[in-house]
Amino acid sequence: MYVIRELSRIAAGDDHSGFLVYHWMNPNSGQEEKKLGYVAVIPGTTLYIGSGVYVRQR
Repeated sequence: MYVIRELSRIAAGDDHSGFLVYHWMNPNSGQEEKKLGYVAVIPGTTLYIGSGVYVRQR
């Protein structure tokens, strides 16, 4: 999956925001881990902002 491309697609959708679950290299563990990302369009612009958190499995 192309993560940034998928986040851009979500931001361009009807809701202009949304969540995505993907895997990304965690710099703290040095391993690829599950991550939950959120992206939203900045109103009045063509820009979007996003954030994410690593999801630990127990």
